[in-house]
Amino acid sequence: MSPLSDTLSGTALPDCPLPLARLTCRIEFLSGGSVSQRWGQTLRGGLGYALRDLFCAKGRLECGKCNLNTACPYCYLFESPVPPQTEVMRLYTHTPHPLIIEAHPKIPTQAVPGDSLDFSIVLIGQALAYFPFVARAIEELGRQGLGRDQVRFTLWHITDEFGHKCWTANGRVLTPTPVCLPISAGKSRSGVFLINFFTPLRLKVGGGLCKQPSLSDLVLSLTRRLFLLRYFHGDGSKEDLNSMFGPAAQAAVLTKQQLMWHDYSRFSTRKNVEIPIGGLTGWLCFEGNFGILEPLLRLGEYIHVGKNVIFGLGQITAEEQREVA
Repeated sequence: MSPLSDTLSGTALPDCPLPLARLTCRIEFLSGGSVSQRWGQTLRGGLGYALRDLFCAKGRLECGKCNLNTACPYCYLFESPVPPQTEVMRLYTHTPHPLIIEAHPKIPTQAVPGDSLDFSIVLIGQALAYFPFVARAIEELGRQGLGRDQVRFTLWHITDEFGHKCWTANGRVLTPTPVCLPISAGKSRSGVFLINFFTPLRLKVGGGLCKQPSLSDLVLSLTRRLFLLRYFHGDGSKEDLNSMFGPAAQAAVLTKQQLMWHDYSRFSTRKNVEIPIGGLTGWLCFEGNFGILEPLLRLGEYIHVGKNVIFGLGQITAEEQREVA
């Protein structure tokens, strides 16, 4: 648990292994211009800069060298260092980020003054305690401007999935109501089901990029990601998850598919280089025990799967087509 999330008032987390909140942000453009072809990356970069500008106490000192990094919202959300006393990922420097930015792939690249749009932010586990900082950073990003033309906007409100306005333009801040989903196998129920890749899936299997993932590949990646998010940002459990869902994934049969690979890249200002982040979109159709797998797939709709999910990649939905008698 981060010390800062322990001390924030009014942000007590529920008794839940991994609380989740998808928060919809409504903004209205105050100026026009070009924003981005990749809203997820642009929002992530801008939000990170705004958060650091507002709350970094050491003038952008490298987080690993800062003695305040355990009490810093930017460091926790965007750097997510591995704690020194960890029993997991000891050879790594960063944990999975507990924040995901979701922007519809077809958001216009040009902003028009007076137009409004929505994007979402998913906060995972202890990251819910940092919601007031995230809301303030979005407001600041609107003042600074977004994208190539520094398009300014106003943040009208932030709403959780239950319709509660957690932040409004007059400065009202309320704790988001989280969703608490079970982390356990569901009741057995065979059926035909789709897994849709709403945003590009960039999945590595055996050290290389996978352009034809099996259900076992997806479930293994999902259970590992869920395990790490739960361990570092949730209740700290080290319960093995792949043994719950792996057998059902292996037994499922692929019946139809429609996949397309999209090649594109993002520019890293930190490394001053273009980084490829292409991936698969489309869907896979399986026949198998959807009932057992459903709790994991519903969690996956929040936490995404694969690489570069902080930008919104790897967003999936699961859809049961029919039960099999």
